[in-house]
Amino acid sequence: MTTRGASVRRLRSYPTSGIAQLRWRGVRKALLKVQGFDFVPENLRSNSFKRAAQAVLTAHHTFGNFYAEPEPTKQLARMGTSIPGPALAECLRAYLSVFLGNAYSHSWDAASIAERELKKVSRDRWELYLSKIFPAEQDLLFKLNEAKPLKRWTELVAALGLAQYAIAQSSVAKLIEASARQSLTGVTQHATALLRQFRGG
Repeated sequence: MTTRGASVRRLRSYPTSGIAQLRWRGVRKALLKVQGFDFVPENLRSNSFKRAAQAVLTAHHTFGNFYAEPEPTKQLARMGTSIPGPALAECLRAYLSVFLGNAYSHSWDAASIAERELKKVSRDRWELYLSKIFPAEQDLLFKLNEAKPLKRWTELVAALGLAQYAIAQSSVAKLIEASARQSLTGVTQHATALLRQFRGG
């Protein structure tokens, strides 16, 4: 059985420029088994998290997404104990997309994993994401115009206590406040306003 140390030493011995040709899939599988991504170089670690998050989003946007989402979501959650800073936007976007689902419903298995991982995100990271990144998250903002994702969003805001956080972006702060009050109409109005702002309208 491949150990964490052996996996990491093998990965570090590879030239970064040739990583795509060095049986990455096998090494990645071994690292996932032992959460070895906590110990690889930061740039490679970040890129690996980004690719895993993109796999989640690809599954989310495919036909039959409820069946496609659990495996990549599970793989992303197994990548390590902490999301690298450069990959924070991609990972939170992926987890939130899966948790919120779509107008029809959500993948129960994938959403439960996403919820668990979202609860692990620290206060300072949520404040950074909501203040700097969320205002441009068009796909997520569109979801807040749909009844089922909107309801799940307000439940998540309450569960995470996001209304207690310091959010620098005023429109997002108002959206979070409306979410905490369970004002579905207010959330949708603020989400629509953010979409207009993003488009320069």
